[in-house]
Amino acid sequence: MEKVGLYSDIEIIEGIRSGGSRFEKYSLALYRSCENYMHDAAKKHPLLSQMDIGDAYIDAVDAVIRKVLSHTYNIKLAKLSTLLYQIFSNKCIDQLRRITNHKNEWQRNLDSITEDMPAASQDFLKSMMEQDEMNDVVGIMDQLGENCRELIMDFDYWGFKPEEVAERRGYKNGKSASQAKYRCMEELRKKMNQLQVNKSADNET
Repeated sequence: MEKVGLYSDIEIIEGIRSGGSRFEKYSLALYRSCENYMHDAAKKHPLLSQMDIGDAYIDAVDAVIRKVLSHTYNIKLAKLSTLLYQIFSNKCIDQLRRITNHKNEWQRNLDSITEDMPAASQDFLKSMMEQDEMNDVVGIMDQLGENCRELIMDFDYWGFKPEEVAERRGYKNGKSASQAKYRCMEELRKKMNQLQVNKSADNET
């Protein structure tokens, strides 16, 4: 039986759905169970303030609770901690998107943003950020869709191993997850190259 902190997933789900004092108790238990995500996010997202991360975490917990209450959460598909992590990751990206219009801030923090990434990913992302393309990257990541965006972030931003990504994202094994990430990166590069072609054409007119 999967557990979130002191309680199993089943206990938390049933407690939240019970309402009243049990709702408050188990909602708080869910919140406290994965608070370490905020600590990890603070290290991985140096551009975000503690308030930004705290807001993202609260929003993510609220989203999980809504899914539990609406019966749209399927415990067979993901653990509560996994669902919370996925939503929290997206909320952090939303917060980053809000502030990444300030390109100089990204450049000042470039080294701290990429220091934990694999070398190849550092070179790829650094080159794009150094070319004033961070806003373009954020937009294209959205175009790739949620699955690709989360996959790339798991590998190249959060630094999870292939086996860990496979478990989180439902792939058969680490090799399958790596292959999926490769396809997403190829699509990202194609879209970035096409964007540069379009920009060059616009500059010539």
